[in-house]
Amino acid sequence: MFVYQYQHTSNGTLRDHLQGGGFASPVTSSWKARVMALLGASRAIDHLHRVATPRIIHRHVSSARIPLAESWAARVAAAFWQEPTADGQLVGEVAGTLGYIDPEYHRTRRVSPASDVYSFGVVMLELLTGRPPSWESKDPNTLAGFAAPIIERGDLGSVLDRRPSPAPTPGQMEALKLVAYTAARCLWPQPQDRPAMSNVVTNLEAALGLIDSDEPKQSY
Repeated sequence: MFVYQYQHTSNGTLRDHLQGGGFASPVTSSWKARVMALLGASRAIDHLHRVATPRIIHRHVSSARIPLAESWAARVAAAFWQEPTADGQLVGEVAGTLGYIDPEYHRTRRVSPASDVYSFGVVMLELLTGRPPSWESKDPNTLAGFAAPIIERGDLGSVLDRRPSPAPTPGQMEALKLVAYTAARCLWPQPQDRPAMSNVVTNLEAALGLIDSDEPKQSY
């Protein structure tokens, strides 16, 4: 039996706000709110990987599994929990949602914390671009295949979601470039080359700091 604290999540999930189409919220209109949501979710996954007893692999990280509390704080919903092993845990069934699943995990059926890191990299791309994780009518048919090469070329501006208004300030743009760089590293093909979730948390904290430092200072 798995027991966890009940959290009121009346604001739906990240997926609702990114792909629900139409209604305004801090997540759709503010880059700071998006980075804060990513930071909250990354801290939760990092806790599962390093602090929980036993350590846990989520196996189903996606924007639909990140509910938002009444305060807009991001949570991580329960999914297919798996205890990690040194060489990756062999599983009978690949869990996850199309577009988020680590290709190496899908190929070998060995799941590791790096599998969650890959999936979270896709979530970061979702919040940067506002695009769904996969589609049927285009080639490539995944967000990772489409956006990661563009980011690697240094052309983040061409894929940024246009809904947050006004346009990113210079400080915000530096923060978003750091988020994009981190997302691209999370999507590297070999699991051992991806950052640990603790490193993702550190980069997102730095990105939020860049946004905070760029905000106008209040005068009293």
